[in-house]
Amino acid sequence: MPGYSWTGSAWKKVVRKAIWTGTAWKDIKSSHRWTGSAWETIYSSFISSGMTKNGNMAGQTGSAAYRKIIGWTADTATYPGSSVVADGLVAQSTKAGAAITAVIDAGSAWNNLTARLQISVNDTVVVTGPDSRWTTSGGWDVPLTATATVNISAGDVVTVAMSASPSGNYLTARSGAGTYVRLT
Repeated sequence: MPGYSWTGSAWKKVVRKAIWTGTAWKDIKSSHRWTGSAWETIYSSFISSGMTKNGNMAGQTGSAAYRKIIGWTADTATYPGSSVVADGLVAQSTKAGAAITAVIDAGSAWNNLTARLQISVNDTVVVTGPDSRWTTSGGWDVPLTATATVNISAGDVVTVAMSASPSGNYLTARSGAGTYVRLT
């Protein structure tokens, strides 16, 4: 809900949260209150972002190399203002200790497969998720996950890559709400 301030003759919508220091206006980045056991955020200027997979990405050839997951759509229904550039989620604002979560609904018809994810910010790897292994024949369906806590700046781009090994195996990143990247 937006805030309004009385100017003496009309109500004016508050477009930024600031405090007068006595000599200048200073933007408020966040405010908190003590609940008796922990600090609770009342206001934060950080704007979360999200994207979901649009279309299956099939044919990830098993190898030690990571392959960028492509075909993303901004999740503007859940995270208004989100945008995707070059198959990466664009940060809408700056935050120290932002959480990045990647979940990929993956599947394979192969056995003896090891798969994993990597999260990168501005093409620099920030985390490699845990191995997901499948050793029984008949195929598998499992979400691959990776999480990271990083300092993020407005305009930074978050991408995800996956790897499957040994060579000759195939991994598919599936479309839909079960495959997503979130920046919160």
